[in-house]
Amino acid sequence: MRIALLACLLSPALAAQTLVSTQPSNRRGVLEKFTAINCGVCPQGNTVATSLLASNADDLIVIGIHGGGLATPSGNQPDFRTAAGSALWSQFGINSQPIGLMNRTPHNGQLAISRTQWGSALNTNLATASPVNIGAATQFNEATRVLTVTAEVYYTADGTAGNDRVHVLLTQSNIIGYQQNYQGGAQSNYSHQHVLRAYLSPLWGDELTTNTQGTLEQRTYTFTVPASWNIDNCHVVAFVGEFQGAIHNAVEIGANNFTTDVEELNASAPVLLFPQPASDVLNVQQMIDNAVAVYEVHDLSGRTVMRIPNTAAGTLVVDVRSLANGTYILTAPGVAQRFMVAR
Repeated sequence: MRIALLACLLSPALAAQTLVSTQPSNRRGVLEKFTAINCGVCPQGNTVATSLLASNADDLIVIGIHGGGLATPSGNQPDFRTAAGSALWSQFGINSQPIGLMNRTPHNGQLAISRTQWGSALNTNLATASPVNIGAATQFNEATRVLTVTAEVYYTADGTAGNDRVHVLLTQSNIIGYQQNYQGGAQSNYSHQHVLRAYLSPLWGDELTTNTQGTLEQRTYTFTVPASWNIDNCHVVAFVGEFQGAIHNAVEIGANNFTTDVEELNASAPVLLFPQPASDVLNVQQMIDNAVAVYEVHDLSGRTVMRIPNTAAGTLVVDVRSLANGTYILTAPGVAQRFMVAR
């Protein structure tokens, strides 16, 4: 595994044109579900989580963390244990399963709660305002199997404690393998969902430099995805919260070249940029009068990396081979559109 870190602050003028919304929002629920393949009650926990996802598809993220003695495989049973998962079991004192944390906040005085309380804990968190939003983008290179993840956070209000931290991890679904089940009998072809595979960030996150209203920070990570993992069944989860404490907000996107869609970015867009991501050329389809003399391209630190004379009506074809992989912003009077470069 190779991890690269990048942090930068953007001016409020560019903050609205990135991966993350600048509008205040409530928390998204994050259920860290502690489970195991030899736990016969755990399929009941999986059923509860699936039901909650069905009714809260846009507001809940589930992470299945396998651990404890019942996660030890035998024979051809799958091994879903991870070092990160074991550390989470230890840190939060998990000694049974299925049990879960909802946004790492206590519910009825308890941090680790049974499956019967997950729904009410979710409702409490969904009704809680968050001081920060988070967005993300993924780029996957099929040849090298290197996954690049960019996470951005924007503070719509001042943070509630010390500096928060950004966490990024990878889950995989639709993994067929053994699962004990006391109700239906042991199943050799059980479909495991939302299985924690790896942390791309440090387990306890990367510390942000500020948590004051109107600031934006970015982190970028890379991870080599094992060949046996189906990238189309993998998702990236990024969340921001206190050190080993409350999760303020989170996002989940596909690992195979996906990005968060910020409605404020795309509404009444004066230009249409394609393909996304771009490799050699970027097409700029102009939806406005041909009055803009020059477009500029900025990186996420606000630095101007390219100036593009506007000499054509309709669509401009821009050579972006000189740009490194990453996220950029095309600007001009009345224009500020994000695009990605990936090869």
